Amino acid sequence: MQREKFKSWFDTIINQQFQLRQELVGQTLEGIYYTSKVDGWDIDLTDSGVVHLPLGYLTIATTTGHFYRMDTNYQSWCGGIFGILLSKIDVNESHNPNVFPLVNQFFQDETWDNIKGAKIKQIDWNWKREPNCKLDGQILSIKQAHKYLVEDSFVPESFLFHFDNDISVFFFALEPDALFEDEKTYTLISGGEEILIFFDKADLKRWNINTIGFQIQQE
Repeated sequence: MQREKFKSWFDTIINQQFQLRQELVGQTLEGIYYTSKVDGWDIDLTDSGVVHLPLGYLTIATTTGHFYRMDTNYQSWCGGIFGILLSKIDVNESHNPNVFPLVNQFFQDETWDNIKGAKIKQIDWNWKREPNCKLDGQILSIKQAHKYLVEDSFVPESFLFHFDNDISVFFFALEPDALFEDEKTYTLISGGEEILIFFDKADLKRWNINTIGFQIQQE
C-alpha cells in the first residue's frame, strides 16, 4: 500500500514538473533571486566558474510577471537524499528575509549577461547520474521508471535551461565538499540540499561531471 501511494505521488510529480517546464518555454527572464553567501558556510568558490547556493533555492522572475521557485525539495524513498524541483509561487519572498535576503543577481552578477533578453527554448529535467549507471543518457517512461523508485540514487539532480541564443545554464543539486588535505579542492556530493550553477560544459568537466544523467517522460 505504501509503495502504491509513493508511486502515485511520483507520477503526479513527473506530470506537474512537465507542465511547469512547458509553461516556462518561450518566456524571458527578468530576475534571478538567490543568496550566495551565508554566515557559517566557509566555502569560497569565487572565480571557480560556478555559482554556489548554500540555501538550496532560488526564485526566477519572468517578463510576464510570474515567479518560479527552484529548490532541493524532492526526497528519495528512504529520505535523506535530495533532488531538485520547480514550483510556481505567487510572491517572491525568502523563507527568512531578515537573515537570508534574496538579491536579484540577474543585475548584480555579470555571469547572467549572456541570457538577458533570451527566451527559454527547452528545459531538461535530469535524474541522478552514476559513473556506471546503465541509465545515463536514456529517456524513461513513467512506467519504466517505477521499478527504480526504491533506489536511493533515483532522484532528480539537475535542470538544464536551453535559451534561443544557444546558451545553456545547468542547475545541479550538489554539495561541494573540501578535501581534507587541500581546502581549495572540492569533491561533489550528489543528492545534497545545496545548488551549484554552471554556465559552460568545460566547467562541468573540470568538476568531473562527465554525464548529465537520464530523463523521465510524461505519459
